[in-house]
Formats: sequence, structure tokens, C-alpha cells
Amino acid sequence: MEPIKDYKVYLDRMDASLIDKCWWVNKIPDDIDTVVDFGCAAGHLKKALDVLCPNRFRYIGVETDFVLYMACIESSIEVYHNIADVMQNINRDKTILVMNSVIHELLTYDPNAWSFLKAMNDLGFKYIAIRDMHVPPEHYHITIPVQLELVKQILDSPYRNQWYDFCEVVEHRNKLYRTPTIAMIEFLLKYRYKENWDRECSEQYLWNWSELIFKGYSRQEEQRFYIPFLKQKILKDFDTILTIPTHIRLLLERIDNDAK
Repeated sequence: MEPIKDYKVYLDRMDASLIDKCWWVNKIPDDIDTVVDFGCAAGHLKKALDVLCPNRFRYIGVETDFVLYMACIESSIEVYHNIADVMQNINRDKTILVMNSVIHELLTYDPNAWSFLKAMNDLGFKYIAIRDMHVPPEHYHITIPVQLELVKQILDSPYRNQWYDFCEVVEHRNKLYRTPTIAMIEFLLKYRYKENWDRECSEQYLWNWSELIFKGYSRQEEQRFYIPFLKQKILKDFDTILTIPTHIRLLLERIDNDAK
């Protein structure tokens, strides 16, 4: 895994969508009183929750990056390295597991990611809220003339070198894309992150994961969307309109045996 070179830029980017990452707050019952934020970074989601619903939740972070973990400690946030340690201190029937931009990182960096996600499933949180990038294959198709024009725009832009780096990474990936379109969409999602480019370039953003994980849960809500700021940025830089939904919000509720 490539290290984070600029933590400030990394956290600023994460914070830009903090409120949207709380999209699930008004969609769960009042008796859910604990939030476990898996991959919490510096724990900034707690700030957004404190503004939106003061004193409603006990907030618990889980973070493996040492620098970010220590940032949580310094902010007096309850945080753990290992989610197994969290389970000893919560009532899972009153807890929501939140995963913001976590699944694609697990699938990129952890060779045992699928097994780990299954283990997360088996922990039995009452609710799971996911906000991440996601590829629904039926939506990802750009005609060849449009692809060629987009490549021309990229090569004539200040992001030319990022494109060459990205193409080299994709060429040597073991996890191949189903279509060139998906690779092109991924580049449009990441090209502007110059400060941590080595890390961002190496990550595979787009996966088709939603049908394969979290069995025993019902889908209470599913929203596919693209980020308006990103759409405007792509239009400005490459004269291209992004119409494909690149992100998903997914709220899952555990199916209890007595409800089956």
C-alpha cells in the first residue's frame, strides 16, 4: 500500500462530503444509539453527527493507520485498531456500522478482503450504512468515438502525465476491468488528486461488490449518484459531461430469525 504523503489534503478531501456521509441519520430507528465508523480516519464524522443530532449517538472509530489513529486519540475520540475489540463494548442490536469509502480500499489492498467482509457481515450489526464508489456494469458504456475524444482532451491537458501513470497501473493489475470504459471513468474520479497521486493512482476505485457481501441483510434504501462538484470539474477540464452514476449509498438492515 502506498503511504499517505499529505494527510492534510487527504483529510480535507474526506471532509468535503462529511454531511453527505451522514445521509442515513434520519432513516434509522431512534433506539439505534451507537455508531461504529469503520475506517474513521481522524474521526471527523463525529463532528458532523454532533451538529446534525447532538447527544444522540455514542461514536466509536476503527482505524488502522497509526497517524490517523493518534489524531483520534488526541481529539479524545473513542477509537480502536481492531473491530473485534469494539464488539466487546457495544450492543450490536442498537448499533449501526458505517463504512464510508472503505470497501474499495479493502478490495484494493487486502488479499483477504472478501473473507474479511464476510466476517464483518457475521458480526451482526443491526444496520450497515455504506457510501462508496461502485460499478453497476449495465451502466458503464461510453462509445468509442467519445472515448477517443476524451483521451485527446486528457492528453492536451495538464493531467497528461497522470494519464500515462494510470494506464501503466491498469495494464499490470491482476483485477482486470470488464471494459475500457470503467478504467476511463476511474481516471476521471481520481486525476485531480496530485498531492497523494501515487496512492490514488494505485487504488482500484470501481468494483462490483454490492451483490456479493452482507448476506442476511435487507436493503432498506439504495441511491446511486454522482458528485455534482466532480461533474462540473470534469466538464471544465475535459469538456465532457459525466452522466454515469459513480457512487452508491446503501442502507442495510439485519434480517432477524424471528422475522423470517
